[in-house]
Amino acid sequence: MPTAKSSPLYQKMDKTGDLVYTAHKSSLKRPFLSFANKNRFYLYTVNNRESKWVRIVFEYNGIDRLLIDKISLKNGKSQKLEWNFSNNDNNVDGRHGGIVHEKKDLLVTQEQFEKLMQLLKPRTMVEYSFSSDYEEEYPITKESLEGSLKLVEYYESIPLAVLR
Repeated sequence: MPTAKSSPLYQKMDKTGDLVYTAHKSSLKRPFLSFANKNRFYLYTVNNRESKWVRIVFEYNGIDRLLIDKISLKNGKSQKLEWNFSNNDNNVDGRHGGIVHEKKDLLVTQEQFEKLMQLLKPRTMVEYSFSSDYEEEYPITKESLEGSLKLVEYYESIPLAVLR
């Protein structure tokens, strides 16, 4: 459901864990048939009354299996944020027609969040790349960038109860 009337942010509540998941509507779009080169980047938040987290998701759909060992996020000012993995950490699915789907859903630490805010500026060209035996670069779409910035604004406004 939307966070507010005509809001582009949507929430899902987990009643058992008392968690609220919030994402921009652009990240909810998932192609029914995912063919090669349908790659996605998006952020979402998770919170309860005491804590809040930002998570970042990178998805790769293609014909070749990448077995991603590094993901880099950079803007034109050569600022960069990187995550390294072993090839055993991949979430890889095969799809119909020989399409490979690889996904990384990562917790963003406070230090990474600060770097991310330096990278994600309005009207800035931001790219992410998957590295394995070769490197593939993809631009973050204007819609994804704007959605991410709205989500960050919402994340920073989430009030938390004081723990006693």
